[in-house]
Amino acid sequence: MGVVLNGPPGCGKDTIANLMAQGAFKKHQFKDALYAHTAKHFEVDLDKFIQYASERSLKDSRTLAGLGGRTPREALIHVSEEIFKPRYGDSYFGNVEVGRLQALYGHLDSNINVVYPDGGFASEIYPVESFFDHLIIIRLHRDGFDFQNDSRSYLYLPDTEKRRSYDVHLTDGDVNKGYWDCIRCVTDALKT
Repeated sequence: MGVVLNGPPGCGKDTIANLMAQGAFKKHQFKDALYAHTAKHFEVDLDKFIQYASERSLKDSRTLAGLGGRTPREALIHVSEEIFKPRYGDSYFGNVEVGRLQALYGHLDSNINVVYPDGGFASEIYPVESFFDHLIIIRLHRDGFDFQNDSRSYLYLPDTEKRRSYDVHLTDGDVNKGYWDCIRCVTDALKT
């Protein structure tokens, strides 16, 4: 099963995904390939770029040299939206993830549970859902957080036999409630 956490930057996606990864889930990110492509494009050290692109205090700063005056977030958006997707299609990063899933786990296996904290494009979801027996999209909402300055948005895809979508409203300072609300969504989806 695949679980895609879909929400604005800083709302708590990674925190919830990390909690899920302490249990039955493996944490994957669509942006892993994008990190590598961006570091290569700008000829910056990959580990250093990932550090800057991952830390909240650095991802919107212009302190990493070599990005042409861009923040790490802007550099990622530039490489994704202006280079790779126009060249290879909107589903490129979803297709890359399917290749990684197949390399790691072989074929479709209902015993593999993967959580993605960075889902924001339908074009990435469609290829990946073909790998899983169930795909659950959980839209995370939190007051004061939006998609401004981000190329992603909420995913509103129709439910199908194998794909279900849910909305979870997060409360400041109560990550455990958000985690358990997400687990309830997973449990509900598996009942249908």
